[in-house]
Amino acid sequence: MSIKKLAGAVLALALSASGALAATVFDNGVVGSGVNRNAGNQYGIADDFTLSANTTVTGVQFAFGFGSLDLSQARLDVGIYDSAMNNLLLLKNLSVSGSSIASTGSYRIYDVIVSGLNLNLAAGTYWFGFNGANTVAAYSDWGVNVSGGNLRQSRDNMTFDTFITYPREQQFSILGTSSAAPVPLPATGLLLIGAFGGLGLMRRRKKA
Repeated sequence: MSIKKLAGAVLALALSASGALAATVFDNGVVGSGVNRNAGNQYGIADDFTLSANTTVTGVQFAFGFGSLDLSQARLDVGIYDSAMNNLLLLKNLSVSGSSIASTGSYRIYDVIVSGLNLNLAAGTYWFGFNGANTVAAYSDWGVNVSGGNLRQSRDNMTFDTFITYPREQQFSILGTSSAAPVPLPATGLLLIGAFGGLGLMRRRKKA
């Protein structure tokens, strides 16, 4: 390897120490396949999630069901809340994309994706909420009762001033970019010192 290539590789490694990781930053998993008809346009549904690092939320992905309509006719409200249910982000009357993943009777379940978000959150616990924004029958796929589940249902749409708690869980994932833990400066410094010392040794050998 040439000296220039080695120097470039060392520098890239050092700079990556404080880089960012683009990924699914929280996944609540698949908890069931049944349809619970309690998330229509007059209700809001919220479930909690925890971020282990400072994160820029760029999207959400979740299971959502309809009656006789396809997803192109759906309009959804989507929100993100702090631990006290104060609204941090609320998007109204969204058109969404997704693919059909299951059906139960006349209800079809879709894997819905809402992208294009840009919300910076510190590490901590938050809530993801949604409801059907138009007048069609729109339902969440809650799955089955889950021990320790704390799904919240609000009759005031997306404000969650009052809500009922159910032992259930919503299928959803939070998408975004989390800040990687930086390598301590002394370790980075030692890496660079050792690398450049090696480069100097290689140059001396070439001259000799």
